[in-house]
Amino acid sequence: MSKAVGIDLGTSKSAIAYITGKNTPAIIENLDGEGWTPSLVYYDGSGEFHTGKAALNLGLKDPKNLVYATKNSLGRDYTDPVFKVLREHQRLPFNCEKDHNGEVIICIGKRYFSPPEILAFFIESLQPNSEVSKQDRFTHAVIASPAYFGQRQREALHQAGHLAGLNVLQLLNESIASALAYQVDADLSNPQTALVFDLGAGALSASVMGISASELNELGTSSDMNLGGDAFDYRIVDELVRVIQEQHQVDVRTLPNSEEILLTLKFQAESAKIRLGKSLRTQIVIPGLALGGKQLIDFEYELNRETFNNLIRELVQRSTEVINDAIHKAQKTLDDIDTIILVGRSLNIPLVQEELRGLFGNKVSRQIIHPTLCVAQGAAIQTSLIKPAEYENQPDPSIVRCEKCGTYNLKNRADCRRCGAIIPPTAVIFNPGGIALPTIEVLETGKQGGKRVEGNIPTPVSSSPASALPGVTAFQRLKAAALIKTGSLEQAHKLLSQVGDAVLWMWLGKAYADKGQLSQAAQVYGEAVKLEPHNKDAVEAQISLLHKIAIQHAQKKEWRLAGELLRQAVELDPKNQSVRNLLDAVEILGLTSDLDIKQLESGIPVLEKIQAKDFTRADVAHQLAIFYHRKAIADEDIANHKNGEIWEKAFANWALMLNNPAYWQRWMQSRHKAYEHDLTDTELKVIRQQTIPDMIKKLHGQYITAYGKADQIAGVNRHKQYQARLSLELSAARNLEEVLSFLSKSKRPAKIPVACGPIMWQQFQLIPAVEATARAALALDAAFEPAQKVLDAIKSTALIRAYLSEGLLDEAIAMLEKEFSEGHDDQSTRELLQKAYLEKLKTLTNMPLKEAKKIFDKARKYGLNTSEMEVEYAQQVLVKADQAQTKGKLEEADKILRDALTIAGRNQNLKDKLASVTNRRVVEMVEEGRKKDPNNEIYYLDKGSEMIQEVDKLIGPNHPTLMENLAAIKRLQAVHYNEKAKKLVESAASAFQSGFRSNGISYLKQARDALRIAVKLNPSDNTIQENLVFVEGLLRQAGIY
Repeated sequence: MSKAVGIDLGTSKSAIAYITGKNTPAIIENLDGEGWTPSLVYYDGSGEFHTGKAALNLGLKDPKNLVYATKNSLGRDYTDPVFKVLREHQRLPFNCEKDHNGEVIICIGKRYFSPPEILAFFIESLQPNSEVSKQDRFTHAVIASPAYFGQRQREALHQAGHLAGLNVLQLLNESIASALAYQVDADLSNPQTALVFDLGAGALSASVMGISASELNELGTSSDMNLGGDAFDYRIVDELVRVIQEQHQVDVRTLPNSEEILLTLKFQAESAKIRLGKSLRTQIVIPGLALGGKQLIDFEYELNRETFNNLIRELVQRSTEVINDAIHKAQKTLDDIDTIILVGRSLNIPLVQEELRGLFGNKVSRQIIHPTLCVAQGAAIQTSLIKPAEYENQPDPSIVRCEKCGTYNLKNRADCRRCGAIIPPTAVIFNPGGIALPTIEVLETGKQGGKRVEGNIPTPVSSSPASALPGVTAFQRLKAAALIKTGSLEQAHKLLSQVGDAVLWMWLGKAYADKGQLSQAAQVYGEAVKLEPHNKDAVEAQISLLHKIAIQHAQKKEWRLAGELLRQAVELDPKNQSVRNLLDAVEILGLTSDLDIKQLESGIPVLEKIQAKDFTRADVAHQLAIFYHRKAIADEDIANHKNGEIWEKAFANWALMLNNPAYWQRWMQSRHKAYEHDLTDTELKVIRQQTIPDMIKKLHGQYITAYGKADQIAGVNRHKQYQARLSLELSAARNLEEVLSFLSKSKRPAKIPVACGPIMWQQFQLIPAVEATARAALALDAAFEPAQKVLDAIKSTALIRAYLSEGLLDEAIAMLEKEFSEGHDDQSTRELLQKAYLEKLKTLTNMPLKEAKKIFDKARKYGLNTSEMEVEYAQQVLVKADQAQTKGKLEEADKILRDALTIAGRNQNLKDKLASVTNRRVVEMVEEGRKKDPNNEIYYLDKGSEMIQEVDKLIGPNHPTLMENLAAIKRLQAVHYNEKAKKLVESAASAFQSGFRSNGISYLKQARDALRIAVKLNPSDNTIQENLVFVEGLLRQAGIY
């Protein structure tokens, strides 16, 4: 199966299709062997979501937890007229409320979900779920969207696809999808003007399409969002409600179980509507219909076609208005329509067919596509026209993945919509692996000698008439798009100079970029920006390309060219800080690019002497940072990392420079023209906060370039260690600067004149002055956090904290364990080591027992509190056990949990899970035993009882879950011994009748013993008690006591 599919998410039924190896669309059948699936989601309150027919069967008994017509609530406010119609007609038995933004929120099973989240559950259920077919799971989709959907509804539909884990390549109008399916199979030797008449469950849409073998244009469309198959159903429901009230004097809408009744009537009405498409009358039979309380009726009603026509006539007449409106918008007449493309499940209604024939005559009779499946087929065709691998990755930061079950969730949701686990702020964002193409308005197909090429499918072409030059025809845009698609970029470039379409310029720019022709791509995007200066996508694309080209020049040490390109990028967006930072670096490196290593080595001592006399000079720190940086990169002794000290000096001077007010005064002067105003203190603070992490990232990237391979060969994380040192140097300097600012505002003297970091503190013996300065601030405000952070940075544990923040767990643990061995056993060290062990546990994704036990043993050796570690370990173990259980590997899950309990034996969640797995193993063992050896069931029951009692000793005593299952097994054992006793009594009776008294007494004794065991197993069973009394009575009569 293709990895890309077309999806038709209907209001009541949905379908999914893919393109076969023969290049034709095929419907994917569900597990029931049907091409469509009911668009229903049911939540059972225990964490399980059911869809399709399973949801319907469960929902008829519990309608408050059955969600349907979800598509009609997508992207709508609670007060939206479309949604209001549903609520006021009691068509939504489940609870709906409005969220803080006024949008619809759905409450089922005491949990809240947005409509896109509900729809995502349904889309997820369409995935193949058997082990054999997992390789066929689809990852990309074109989803059909109603023509009447606005921007908010389309965004919500797109979001639902992302929540379901799909890369939504495109939202394609349902009318275009239907026409695509028609275009593939129709004889289009002559162009046609077609009317797509789409009567779905939720709405009616009519679209006039211009169709030929090489083009497909939507000329005009109209919709009625309250006129669909459901509207016809509810006319029947209203009639049934009237009949019940007439026959039984009960208004079902006022009953406590009205939701259940109305839902039952709704699905009965839909079935009756379909049957009346073929028959003149139909019987609606609902046995045992509960009319509140204990009143049950067997409801029967015959609905004939004439009555049905009278109920829906007004609705059918409204459909004519929609058709006429679409034709009017297309500037056509009824006579201009060549063919009717019929779409939807309600087209078999005879009155609808009569209305269409009255308007269009025999144009209605010929139907070459499947009316209920063609939308999915057309969407599938569209997937074959888009190659996901051609488009760059576009993550969706608004959606994150649950770490426990892997379900995608809205980032602002507190708990996972499926498993309920807490979603941390660090959750992985959704990454679909592709982007959507622009909206498709024109299509072309391969031609050969005037005939369709066998198996060929139309190719998409983007068009944006709003941005085109006056007088430009759709044909010219089509030709330009075709040239781009076929790779004739130079010809497309020439044509676009005349066409002037911004979207096509952007498409051409992307084509150049994909070929690595970045300069041409940047120029082309520039043309798009000229046409649409406020087109954010075009501007960002041009800036990105200029940035990439500048980097290429910088790598060749072509500083002037790199600087020119970056200045162009800055003109496009003066506030783009990353571009500005690179421009700064290029200008600095340009100034010193001619210095060789000897000049650097001779210049550094001179600058160091100046700094030794006055280390507060920002200009000297700036030059030294550059010199040390260049020397570190130019150092050839890479493998042994002998230049580590050079790197640290570079870090120290960068930190001194970036936290020196004199540097920022000069920076503000140089940037005054670009920002066109003096920066406020707040704005400057924001820029500085952005600059420091950008600097860390930049320096780290340069180190990776120079030393990454050596680190990899040596198996070390030296580059991360340097990054941690740089981060500590910069952050400590920043905190010290805040302390100095605080003392200055308080008019108190400071022991140190300018901010710098720990490396400088050591180099210039400033630690006493730094400590005194921080304590002076704390004397004024004991809660002043920057001062406390400065004191923390003086401690030996400061670097350890920096290592932890960079994920250097092994390095941090080694340093902490050394602190312990040297007798530094204070609270801070203990907390850090406990945190390090906890983070190390999180990295053991496969939970190897030996490694985990080693960590716990060390933690306990140092007397650490392991409670939090046990919780983290248990969570990971439970995930692994769940995975094994889901695959049916219960013995593996059992071993995982038993091993874990040897480490975290106090964890109740592990105990509960082992109890659950044990119960499942016992149930499966007994069921399998019954199949293999029906006459020896007691053996498996006894074995199951032993298994439960053995586990209960391990995790109990008297674990509730285990005891409940043990009681059930004992009841089954008791039944077995009771049945055995019955057979023995029968054997005794036969023996007595045959004169074998001793044999009879032996049988009765065995029966008595069996019943005593049964009574012990189930003392509350009165029948067994009575049987025992009876057998003991027989034995007494025989003189046996």
